Amino acid sequence: MIELTPDILAGGIVSIAVGPEGYPFDVHVELLCAHSPYLDQALEDRFEEAGTLYLTLEDDDPKLFTRAVSWMYSGRLGVSILDKSTTWKLLCDLWLLADKYQIIELQNHMIDTLKHKYSVLSEKERCNFAPSLVSDIYQRTPPSSQLRRAVTCMAVWAMDGDHFRKHYASFPREFREDKEKEQMRRTNELLSNKMPLAWATHTFYVEAPGYESSPSTPTTMTSPDKASTATNSNKTPVTSRGPAQDPMAETLATLQERVATLEKQLAFKNHSLAVIGTAASRAIENKPFSKGSSASAGVSNTTATSARKIQSLPTPPSSPPSAVDDLADLLEAL
Repeated sequence: MIELTPDILAGGIVSIAVGPEGYPFDVHVELLCAHSPYLDQALEDRFEEAGTLYLTLEDDDPKLFTRAVSWMYSGRLGVSILDKSTTWKLLCDLWLLADKYQIIELQNHMIDTLKHKYSVLSEKERCNFAPSLVSDIYQRTPPSSQLRRAVTCMAVWAMDGDHFRKHYASFPREFREDKEKEQMRRTNELLSNKMPLAWATHTFYVEAPGYESSPSTPTTMTSPDKASTATNSNKTPVTSRGPAQDPMAETLATLQERVATLEKQLAFKNHSLAVIGTAASRAIENKPFSKGSSASAGVSNTTATSARKIQSLPTPPSSPPSAVDDLADLLEAL
């Protein structure tokens, strides 16, 4: 967040007409420009002009702009994720507004808010995004958009299957393809049973040119088209802070946990396949044994011993408790 210093508050006011009706907003110009490199460039002549500055944003929603201005001053959106009026559309539209004006910290704040809303969902309140919302997101963002990633991720982990099938043709083709790719990643690669947006939120953050995030060092946001930093009327650099947590430490701990889990699963699967292959080969190569014969007893003892070995191995966290018992029963049947 930008600190409300005397220099920020004494830098003057910009009068903004928002929406088709020109709803008026009066905002401290240096606060606005410090948050938005886009608007900083639009108001680059503010130091040469005397009197009140004017800006028109007729394509924007005054209600969304109100939330954005509230966040600039207080760090809060003025909404509750438990309120039914705080819809997925509202949160995504705020991210899109922040993206339009390059308000990076607000974009990342909205990613956090999406995660928090997901975390309080009940089983009946899945991420059943309306096709119109998904279409709007895909029309207004490039393929590399972090919002696309977040929405696709939540759709894979929490969208009701019946809802997706019912509206399949209405969803954008790109979204359907992205969802399929993310589903394959979940099936083949992701070992955690938690949605990535929940445990690796920082990977969905936006980092644009001129913005270097650090948990402890103030950062400077600059316009991609300008070499100078956003400044106030006294030419003092305006700084901001990046995300509060240390993403590297969190990522390293997560990767170490996943590697350990993978090693256990790999050892379990390799041993299981070897035991099954051995038992199956013996069952195929040898004729059926009569009960009580020494050969039959040998196979039975081998199978039982293999089953006990499998049961002694640690069961992977993602496997159901009965998986090893079922495998033992299968070996006994062979």
